[in-house]
Amino acid sequence: YGETAKAPAAPTKTGYTFAGWYLNGEAYDFTTPVTENLTLTANWTVNQYTITFDADGGSEIASITQNYGTAIAAPANPTRNGYTFAGWTPALPETMPAENLTLKANWTVNTYAITYDLDGGTAEGNPDAYTIETDIITLKNPTRPGYTFTGWSGTGLTGENNLTVAIPKGSTGDRSYTAHWRYSGGPVYYLIQASAL
Repeated sequence: YGETAKAPAAPTKTGYTFAGWYLNGEAYDFTTPVTENLTLTANWTVNQYTITFDADGGSEIASITQNYGTAIAAPANPTRNGYTFAGWTPALPETMPAENLTLKANWTVNTYAITYDLDGGTAEGNPDAYTIETDIITLKNPTRPGYTFTGWSGTGLTGENNLTVAIPKGSTGDRSYTAHWRYSGGPVYYLIQASAL
């Protein structure tokens, strides 16, 4: 009775900072003599934490800073030319954790189709698909008996006389190409199969 109490070690609480002991809603003064039994209540200040997004080559996503334990609204997905967004690592939590986090974007490379109209010709070795990461593709020109190949027309080309067509690395989108011919006047041979009935 009549002595002052010694403040105990500050308690800890996940996601909060200890803000002192309170008595009846006010900060307790430990220089006040004790004259009765007292119950002091810990006062806490909620901490704020930040989630930072590493888009790994995609569009920038603004960081999120908010109080511990509050619901997190997922940002719009980042975009990246030639890729499809495949989520974050680690996964975006539903509520703010008691730590700062950096999330990294995962990407799946897109595959694009290449189609050809050879108009009776044949070509060996031309791919039917590619990605933004594929090295430069130079189309092999087709052949057709009795005809001379005069060029390609199609995606990204002007006219019909493009004898050399290359798809640069870093390209995107489906592509289609049509072969064009000029009759060369030479003999054209056909296979005829006959059967006697």
